[in-house]
Amino acid sequence: MKEKIKKILPISTIILIIIIILGGTFYWFQWRPSQIIQGCFRQKQETREAYSDLRSVSDEKVEEYAEMRYQDCLRRHGLEK
Repeated sequence: MKEKIKKILPISTIILIIIIILGGTFYWFQWRPSQIIQGCFRQKQETREAYSDLRSVSDEKVEEYAEMRYQDCLRRHGLEK
């Protein structure tokens, strides 16, 4: 009985380590970037809304500034070079 437990224990430990590594990889390469992109896009929308009411600024300049803030946000979080 003890021999079976000793055989199962290393296998379950290896499986647990593999699951943790796969979970960490999914978080780092899929979940985290998608959350950052959503946050940066939200910031872009807020910038666009805040400056679109100003009559002294053209729509093209507002869009250019919002896009610049979006790219800057992605760079700050390490998604763009």
